[in-house]
Amino acid sequence: MTKATDEQQLNGIARSLDRYEWEPTQEEISVGDAFLRELQKDEEAGQAFPRGPQEWDRLRTEAIAGLVAKVTRIDKELLPLWRKQLPSGSPMIALVEIYIHGAPSLLHHAEDVLAAWRGAVWREPTGEEIAYEERRLQVSPEEAEAIWRFEEAHRWESQPPRSALWDELLPKWSYLTSVASVIAAAVTGDVEN
Repeated sequence: MTKATDEQQLNGIARSLDRYEWEPTQEEISVGDAFLRELQKDEEAGQAFPRGPQEWDRLRTEAIAGLVAKVTRIDKELLPLWRKQLPSGSPMIALVEIYIHGAPSLLHHAEDVLAAWRGAVWREPTGEEIAYEERRLQVSPEEAEAIWRFEEAHRWESQPPRSALWDELLPKWSYLTSVASVIAAAVTGDVEN
């Protein structure tokens, strides 16, 4: 399918859900719930990524690595099982397929981003830098070093050409989020009237 066809099908399914023309079966809700749980899993991408001071502080590079693992697992392992559970023509299966079809526009860049990450030369923090962060943030030396490493990696992500790449990928990421939102609405029943 083409991107335009997928977008039309997504819009059609969302409309039919909003108008209560499609009322997901319990099996469809189960598949949608399983899909959403897959998206929420933290991925171990084979590479430890520094984390920020807050639990939600994650690098974009980590998100890309996680997406690669999730899409691969959903496409190769879970979607074939879900197709067996649901009748042919299920809107829920169509939504998962639309998500998978939309991912290559992001995955296309993932290998380059991850190769650049693996090839980056990371500077070690000095004792003075760690002590400064420790005083500034009033944290332990270990936490100060972790935060310093996260901020250093965040600066790396903000440099050209990666900064332009994130801008290019944002609409594509938003598209995947919109597909997941329709799936979430089907699972929860929280639809627009």
